[in-house]
Amino acid sequence: MDNENYYENYGGLPSQSDIDQWQRENDRWQKARLHHYLARRYLSEYYSTYERITAQDVEKLISIIENSDKEEDIQAFLASHPTFLTHHLGGSGRYCIPKKNLGGMFIPDFLIANLNSFGIKWCAVELKNPKARMFNKNGNPSKDLNKATRQIGNYRDWLKNNLNEARNPKQKKGLGLIGIEPELKCLILIGRRKDIDEGLDETRIRMNREINGEIRTYDWLIEQAQGELVRVENHEAGMKIREELERQGKYRHIDIGDIKE
Repeated sequence: MDNENYYENYGGLPSQSDIDQWQRENDRWQKARLHHYLARRYLSEYYSTYERITAQDVEKLISIIENSDKEEDIQAFLASHPTFLTHHLGGSGRYCIPKKNLGGMFIPDFLIANLNSFGIKWCAVELKNPKARMFNKNGNPSKDLNKATRQIGNYRDWLKNNLNEARNPKQKKGLGLIGIEPELKCLILIGRRKDIDEGLDETRIRMNREINGEIRTYDWLIEQAQGELVRVENHEAGMKIREELERQGKYRHIDIGDIKE
């Protein structure tokens, strides 16, 4: 069978748009493979393990957020417990870099990343004081929030102008930020939910679009941690029930083939 007859049996020869789409998908796949390889080789020291969040750690996070008036205290805690920042990212690998020096000019609080089928995706995290307000009483962004958005803009401008230095490995005098893009996403943590007027939700959503990221309160960070803790506890409780049923000889794994219509 010649190629033309073969393709005719499946609806004809592929169109040029089909071929172009396949090429784009193949290029994306090759890029993702390269990112996975390079990240595991050059970012291993920043790998954020899938450590289980403990109740004690969640309590410590809440205590720092509620009692400290210095963002440095939260920075130090999250640097030693990076999974609080990365567990919600998903993907097959997560990385967390605290206080990365961008050419001696700018220092983001954190750069976090996750590996997925599209390659590596980076996010700049900027911390502000939990006692700072997100918006003023007149509904405008506070000076602390404006400062955070300016800092994010500075990081992006620096990456745009120094992309090779940012991406190159340390052996080539680079920063080793594999696959980072100038317009990386961002996460700004500032203030508490109780200090925000509900009528400003639309303003915050609009700003999220404008900055290509998310502006969140520290209540969100706490809730993310608590949600992960519940998931872990439910998993552990389920495993204990299974172990007890197995001990009693009452547990049987149900295969999909065992299900009758």
